[in-house]
Amino acid sequence: MKIDPKTILILEGESPLAASLGFRPTANRIAVRGVEDLRAPKLGIVSEEAADLPVFEIPKEARAFARERWLRAPLMAGFRRGEGAVLWIAARREFAAMSASPICRWRS
Repeated sequence: MKIDPKTILILEGESPLAASLGFRPTANRIAVRGVEDLRAPKLGIVSEEAADLPVFEIPKEARAFARERWLRAPLMAGFRRGEGAVLWIAARREFAAMSASPICRWRS
């Protein structure tokens, strides 16, 4: 697939396109309850419900923006590409369910 260099591409989870850009699931899985926002590391994001996700490899040029708090598995990452960019999110549906949990807390 050819991608216009001015495009901002947003990818969710596992897909052939994500894999072609270097976002590949490993055989390992992780139960995500705590998320560390690397731009605001003191912000505690914790959910009562865990999201079961594969651990992903990310491309060398990518910068992680969020990761699982204890095992540090990447959950959101991206990189610039031409005049555009690529943003990858491990799994939007699982994070939406976490944030809807009555026990999901954002602590500063």
